[in-house]
Amino acid sequence: DYPLRKVLYCGNCGLRLYKPRRLERYVKCRHKEVLGKHSACNDSRYPLDKIETLVRKTLRDQLLKLEQFCDQIEQEKSSIPDYSRELKKTRMQIRGLEDRKTRLYELYADGELSKELYLKERDEVKLQLAELKGKIAGLALPDESQESSFQEASHYVSLAKKLFSSGELTDEIVDAFIERINIYDEEHIEIIFKFDDLLGSAIGEKTLKNENGREGVRACS
Repeated sequence: DYPLRKVLYCGNCGLRLYKPRRLERYVKCRHKEVLGKHSACNDSRYPLDKIETLVRKTLRDQLLKLEQFCDQIEQEKSSIPDYSRELKKTRMQIRGLEDRKTRLYELYADGELSKELYLKERDEVKLQLAELKGKIAGLALPDESQESSFQEASHYVSLAKKLFSSGELTDEIVDAFIERINIYDEEHIEIIFKFDDLLGSAIGEKTLKNENGREGVRACS
């Protein structure tokens, strides 16, 4: 009974790794025992203590990147102007100018304004309207996709603070953060976290694809 029992797989054949006895602290792939020389796997014993140490360190590093991302977005959000207020103000100005343009035409139609003056003032209003409409189009509104990534990252960071206080791996931590661990040999371990896609899209983390096209963090033990 060990926390990583559900997620440890052989990276070569895809079978779940086997832990021989309750007191033994290692796992191995049994594929070679069955197929012998026809198997691409090896019969090495992978020490659980070494694997768990690597997983803890890598998980901390990745969660720290998520936390840094959250801090960065918080800073950016605090410096963003109130665009909704600016948008409302600009639209009110546009409505006022549209009303003025209509009023100018009515004055001209009633003979209270000369054609020359009407055209001059109408062109000035049109110019102001174009500037205000361009201002609305240029407003840098907050990125909705970034906000979604921020909410998801905040969830994982909050979960980590709740579950990872002791620094030891538990069933809850593995279920919350780790999707799969592929062991190819003694020196190559691929850890696939449940938030890999979030790191890739929100933070631009470089990831490696395994044979199934999934993305993960490959750490050398």
